[in-house]
Amino acid sequence: MNHTNKHVTLKLMLAILAGAIVAGASGCASSSQPDISQFSNVRAQLDSSNETITFPLDQYFMTFDEEREVEHANQILIDGCMRKYGLSDPVADADWQETSVPPNRKYGIWSLSSAEKYGYGEPEDPVAERTDKILQAQSQAWANIWTKCGDRTKLLPVMIENILSGPGVKQTKVGTTVGLEASDAASNNPKWAAARADWWKCLRSHGLVPRTGQGEWGPVLPTAETAQIRVAVQDVECKLKTNLVQKLADLESQYQAAYAQPQQAALVQQGKLKDKAVAEAKKIIATRNG
Repeated sequence: MNHTNKHVTLKLMLAILAGAIVAGASGCASSSQPDISQFSNVRAQLDSSNETITFPLDQYFMTFDEEREVEHANQILIDGCMRKYGLSDPVADADWQETSVPPNRKYGIWSLSSAEKYGYGEPEDPVAERTDKILQAQSQAWANIWTKCGDRTKLLPVMIENILSGPGVKQTKVGTTVGLEASDAASNNPKWAAARADWWKCLRSHGLVPRTGQGEWGPVLPTAETAQIRVAVQDVECKLKTNLVQKLADLESQYQAAYAQPQQAALVQQGKLKDKAVAEAKKIIATRNG
């Protein structure tokens, strides 16, 4: 995708719609961390087949499929505005099916099958690929009207974690805050450092050099693509051997449960707003499809 030209692509459009997302965002750690001993049975659910992690807080945010439905509905709403200017939004009638759930790599890559096939990369989103081709044909004048309609149209909130701007920020503030607090607390727990140290030890035993920065989740990579795949496979094997992802995800889940407890009423309300937005999106899409 070329960001240097004057065309708009779906990825850019959805970024404008959803707001800026912070990958691996971190907030300010609380001065006193909660006691998580009573939540020791809380676990994250891992699915290595598609590298997804389900945390306790996820129930209060949109799933990937729900997010896509809301994004689709918002494109339909924007299309209604654009028609007043004699234009249309082709994404509104694009094929939004066959979406692939993006991997959760907050702790780096961890699927062996994915590492063997893609290394540190990942497959393209088929929806983005299709719609990007459509949008490459649009002019800068079209993009300007699209932006204007996006600003003027009342859009449905995109209620995903760590959204910083656009519709959905206010509705997800409680859940995002709890998530950031939990992430900070987990990363400052000695168990977090111990788990990372075990993984680094494994990498070093295979001749790899781990990158040890706070947000770094892989070793130093060679330049050759084939060599990168080999390193990726070894990286994942070390994570599996040391159970790194499960340990860290469980620790973070336990802190989520602890920080969520006093915010339960607000989180339930957030979940209701999320369900309402998804229901409205389904209605908009159904009406469009006739």
